[in-house]
Amino acid sequence: MSCVRRGAGIAIAIALIGCQPEAPPPTSEVPLPKDAAPSGAPPPPPPPADSFFALLPPEATAALEALEISAAVPSYLPAGFSLADYEAGQGGVSGADGRPYYWLIYRDAQNHCFAIEFTSGGVGGPELENQLPIESPLFGPGYSLHYGQYADSGLREQFPEPDLFSDWMAGEQGLYRLAGAEQIMQTYEQSGCRNLPPEEALRVVESLTYLRSDLLGEELEDE
Repeated sequence: MSCVRRGAGIAIAIALIGCQPEAPPPTSEVPLPKDAAPSGAPPPPPPPADSFFALLPPEATAALEALEISAAVPSYLPAGFSLADYEAGQGGVSGADGRPYYWLIYRDAQNHCFAIEFTSGGVGGPELENQLPIESPLFGPGYSLHYGQYADSGLREQFPEPDLFSDWMAGEQGLYRLAGAEQIMQTYEQSGCRNLPPEEALRVVESLTYLRSDLLGEELEDE
């Protein structure tokens, strides 16, 4: 459709001028968001080690998950503790069979130590002088935390230092416990360890929860 109208020449000229399309607005670059990082910027730093649950670095979590078991870890740690050492593999705590095992050793600057251990079976142990009942949401009733000297006089003479450990508690795929300073120094090449106060050790062992199923939202696959 033409927009030229009949009439005087000046009217036609005016009409032609009026029919010219408007010039497009000048283009300009769309500004980047103020917080957009320029290309080539270094990636953000990794989260600090103490931000991971149970203070487990990613490689330790991966090692536990590779066992394909329900790995129990403490959801409560006393202030100042960090993961001093760990191991996960096949062979049991003694390394004598092909069953999965793991241990996690926590330590603070005052050399208080405790370990969380898992094995598939073949465990036992002597009694100590004192006991506190463990109220574990994960493992249920019937277990105790043992502390003090050995009740057996022969063992007490051989190992006069007070010890601390929990019963082996039966879980979904094996047995779990907290072990104290003497157990750690005898088994895991740690030196200078001191026991936690029994009340703190009780809080730790009662806080145990499964890492994979409860905390990472990953369901263990049925075999």
